[in-house]
Amino acid sequence: MASRGIDSFSFFGDRVLRLFSMSGNLHDACRIFSKILKPTVYTWTAIILAHYKLGKIDDVFQLYEKSWQEGIEPSKFVYSSILKLCCSMPSVKRGRSIHTDIVKIGMETDLLLTSMMIKMYLTFSSLDEATTVFTSSPCHDVVTWGTIITGYTQLGEGHQAIEMFIRMHDEGICPDEVIYSCILKACSTVTAVKHGKRIHSEVLQCGIETDIVVGNTLIDMYINFGELSEARYIFDSLLKRNLVAWGTMIAGYVQHEKHAEALVLFKELQSREIYCGRVPILFALKACCSIRRIADGHMLHKTILSHGYDTDVAVGSVLVEMYGKCERPTEAQCVFSSLPEKNVYSWNALITVYNGAGLGCQALIIYENMLEKGVEPDTATFSCALAACASLEALKEGMILHDQIFQLNFLSDAVIVSALLDMYAKCGDLKSAKKVFDTSQVKDSRMWSTLISNYAQHGHGLPALEAFVKMQREGLKANETTLASALKACSLIKEVTLGKIIHDQIVRSGFESGDFICNTLVGMYAKCGNLKEASKLFETLSNLDTVSWNAMIVGTVHHGHYQDAIDLFDKMQQKGLIPDRVTFSCILKACSGLGMINDGRLIHEKLVNDGFLPSMVVGSTLIDMYAKCGSLQEARDLFEHMPNRGLVSWGAMITGYAVQGNGFEAIKLYWKMVVEGLWPDQVILVSVLKACCSMGALRQVRLLHMEVINYQFDADLAIVTLLIHVYSKLGSLEDAQWLFHDMRATNIAVWNAIVGGYVQHGDWRQATQSLVDLQNEGMKPVGTTYTNVLAACSHGGQVEAAHQSLQAIREADNNRNSEMEHLNCLIDVLGRTGSLCEAGKMIWSMPATPSITTWMSLLAACKTYGQPDLGRACFDQLIRLDPCIAAGYTIMLDIYADAQRWEDLHAIQELKRSAGARKLPGKAWIEVNNEVFEFIVEDMHIATNARLIPMLKHMQALTKSEGYVPHLDLTFKNAKIEDE
Repeated sequence: MASRGIDSFSFFGDRVLRLFSMSGNLHDACRIFSKILKPTVYTWTAIILAHYKLGKIDDVFQLYEKSWQEGIEPSKFVYSSILKLCCSMPSVKRGRSIHTDIVKIGMETDLLLTSMMIKMYLTFSSLDEATTVFTSSPCHDVVTWGTIITGYTQLGEGHQAIEMFIRMHDEGICPDEVIYSCILKACSTVTAVKHGKRIHSEVLQCGIETDIVVGNTLIDMYINFGELSEARYIFDSLLKRNLVAWGTMIAGYVQHEKHAEALVLFKELQSREIYCGRVPILFALKACCSIRRIADGHMLHKTILSHGYDTDVAVGSVLVEMYGKCERPTEAQCVFSSLPEKNVYSWNALITVYNGAGLGCQALIIYENMLEKGVEPDTATFSCALAACASLEALKEGMILHDQIFQLNFLSDAVIVSALLDMYAKCGDLKSAKKVFDTSQVKDSRMWSTLISNYAQHGHGLPALEAFVKMQREGLKANETTLASALKACSLIKEVTLGKIIHDQIVRSGFESGDFICNTLVGMYAKCGNLKEASKLFETLSNLDTVSWNAMIVGTVHHGHYQDAIDLFDKMQQKGLIPDRVTFSCILKACSGLGMINDGRLIHEKLVNDGFLPSMVVGSTLIDMYAKCGSLQEARDLFEHMPNRGLVSWGAMITGYAVQGNGFEAIKLYWKMVVEGLWPDQVILVSVLKACCSMGALRQVRLLHMEVINYQFDADLAIVTLLIHVYSKLGSLEDAQWLFHDMRATNIAVWNAIVGGYVQHGDWRQATQSLVDLQNEGMKPVGTTYTNVLAACSHGGQVEAAHQSLQAIREADNNRNSEMEHLNCLIDVLGRTGSLCEAGKMIWSMPATPSITTWMSLLAACKTYGQPDLGRACFDQLIRLDPCIAAGYTIMLDIYADAQRWEDLHAIQELKRSAGARKLPGKAWIEVNNEVFEFIVEDMHIATNARLIPMLKHMQALTKSEGYVPHLDLTFKNAKIEDE
C-alpha cells in the first residue's frame, strides 16, 4: 500500500492507522497520519484516540487544537476521552474550554457527553456548574441521574442527593443498583432515617437486597442510624458476604462500643477459613484496645503474622496501641521495633503507650528519637508530648515544645492549643495558660472546657466561673465535663446560687441522668453547706456507688458535721459498698474532729488489712488524725515507717507538731526535709513560721525568710503577711516595716499585719495613724483592723482614743452593734486604766454573751487593782464557760493570795483539782549558731546534765557580780500558797 501510495487516501489510511494504534505502534500510526492528504473526522478521531490510549496527554490536546484549526469538528468519542483527561488536570480551566467547544458544535445535548461534563465539574467540587449542565440538558437517562446523585453524595451534599433522587422518581426513571447504593449512602451521611427506610423498602420490592454492594451500603446505613440489630439482620441475610460486609459490620460494632460483639464476629470470620483482610483485623484490634483483652490481642497478633500484615504500618501502629492499652509496653516496643517502616502514626502510638503507662520521661525520649529520624510531628504527636510534660510537671520541656509548635505553625490547631493550656495549668503556671488561651485565634468548646477545668482543679473558683459565664455569652454549648467543672468551682467559693442555675442547665441539657454529673451535684450542694438539698438529691439517685457516698461524706466533713459523716460511712458499708481512699481520708478527718482516736486506730488497722497503706494520701491523713488527737508519738511512728514520704506527709507531721505546741520538733523536722531534697510548699512554710513565732526563734525566722525567697514564695501574700506578724511579735519591728514597704501593700491583710505589729510594740499612735493611711489608700478596714487599733489603745491605756475608735467603727458599720472583739478591747483598756466599774457595766450591757476573753480581761484587771470580790464574780462566769481553764484558776489564786484570803484560796485549789485544770509545763528556747535548744520545766534529763549545771552556776555568779538582785516576791507568794 505504501509503495503504491494507497495509504495517502483517507479510507485506507484510517484503517491502517487504527491497526497500528490498536497494536500500540504509535510511531507508524503517526507516519501514516502524516501521509494522509485529507484527514477526515474519523482519521482525527483515530490518531487522537491512539495518543489517548498510550497516555500522551499533551499530544492529545495539541492534536485536538490542530483538528479545529483544520476545520474538523471532533467526534463525541474524542470529546469523551478529552473530558476524562480534564478530570485529571490540576484545574477546571481546560475543562471549561472544552465545554464551550461542545456547546459551539451543538453536542451538549448528547447524554454521554452530558454525564462526562457533570462528572468533570464534580471532580473539581464545582456543584453549581455540574447542576447547570444537568438542568440545561433537555432529557436525562439513568446514567446522568446516577452521575449527579453520586456527585452530590461524594461531596457531602446528602440532602440535595435525596432531592435529586425524588425528582428522578417523579420523571419515571427507575434506579439501578448503583443509584440505590449511592442514595442509601447519602441517607446514611445525613442520618435521613425516614428516607433511608423508605428506599430500603423500594430495594426489597425490586429484589436487589441480596446485591452485595447494595447490601453492604444498607448495613453501613443502619450502623450510622445506630440500629445495629437491623444492620446485623441484613448482614445475616446476605447470600454472599465479601470482606467489605464483614469489615463494615465489625467496624459498626466498634463504632458503637460493642467491642465484645466485634471480637465474636471476627472469630466467626476466622472460623469460616476466609481470608480475614486488613479492615476487619484493624477494627478487631481497636476492639481489643478498648476492652483490653490481651488474650484476644495475642490471637490477633498471630493472625496478623500469618496474613503477612506484620509489615503494614497502619496495622502495626494499632497493634502497638493495643499492647499499650493492655499495659504491655515491652511488647508494644517489640512490635514497633519490628516495623520495617515507621510513620508518624506508629511513633504516636508508641509515645501514647509510654505516656499511658505513666512513663512520661520515656515518652519524651521517644519523641526526641522521632525528631532525630526526621519524622515531622502532627497534632497527635504534640498532644501526646504535651500530656507527658503535664504528667511530669516538666514546665521547661513543655515550653520547648511550645516553641516547636510555634515554629511549625500549629498554634491555629484548637486541639494543640487545648493541650498547651492543660500543660501549663498542670505545671502550675496558670498565668501562661491564660495567656495561651487569650492569644488563641480560635476558642472552641474544648478550649473553654480545659481552661475552666484547670482553674477549678487548682482551686481558683472565681476565675473558673467567670470563664464559664463568658463561654455561655459566646454562645458555646457546655458539655458534661464543663458543667461538672463549673459545679466544682461553685463548691470552691460556696456559690450555691450559681450552682442551682447550673443544675437547671444540666436538667435542660439532659445530663441529669449521668452518674458523674449527679455525684458532682451532690458534692456541690454538700460543700456549699446546703446539706438538705444534697441529701434530697442523694436519695433520688438510682445508682448509688462509692463516689456518690463520698460526695455526701466529703460535704458533711467539710462543714464539721463529723458524726453525720461517720453515720453515712456506717450506712455505706451496710449497703455492701467498699470504701476507697477518699472515704477513709474523710472519715479519719471526722475522727480527728471528734477526738475519736480509738475509732481512728480501728480504721488504721482496717487500712493495713485492706492494703490501702502505704498510700501517701491515706498515710498523711492518718498522721494528721493522730497529731490532732494529741498522739504525736503514734503520728511520728507512722511517718517514720512510710516507705515513700511525699510533701503532704512531711507537711502533716510538721503541722501536727506546730499545732500541738511542739515547735522545736516542727523546726527540726523541717530542716530534715530540706536536707532530703524536698521543696516546701506554702502550708509547710506557714506552719514552721508559726512554730518559730511560738518559740521566739528570731534567727530561725530569718533563715526561713531566706528559704521563702529561694523558693520564690516572697510574692505569696499569706506568707509575707505572716512574716510581718512574726517579725513584729519577736521584737524586730524594723524587719516587719521593711517587708511591709517592700510589698507596697494593696491588700488589707498586709495592713492588718503591720498594725498588729505596732500593737505588739505598744505604739498606739502609729497604729491609729495606719488606720488613717490605709483608708487614704482607698482600702476599707475590716473587723481585724479595728480590733488591732483598739488593742493598741488598750495597751497604751488610751481610754479616750479607744472610745473614739469604737465610735468610728460604729459609724463605718452603719451604726450596727460592734463585734465582740472590739468590745473586748475597750473592756481591756478600761481594766488597764482602773475603770473596773465602767468595764463591768459594759460587760453586762453587751449585745451577746460575754466570751472567755471578756472575763479574762476583767479578771486580770481585778488582780492588778486588788478587787477580789469583783474578781470572784468574773471567775465564776469564766468557769461556767470553761471549767478547766488553768490560767483563770492561777489568776484567782493570785488575787486571794494578795488579799491574804487563805480560806477562799484553799476553796479555789480544791475546785481546780476537782476540775482537772492543769497548766502545761513551761518551756524556754535558746538559739545558738542557728540551732534551737528547748528547755522544759522539771525536765530531769536537763537537771542532771553534767555540762549544763556548771554553766548555770557560772551565769548566776556573773549576774550577782553585776549587781542583779532577783525579785523573790512571786516565789515567796507561791511558797505561801503551797504552805496554806
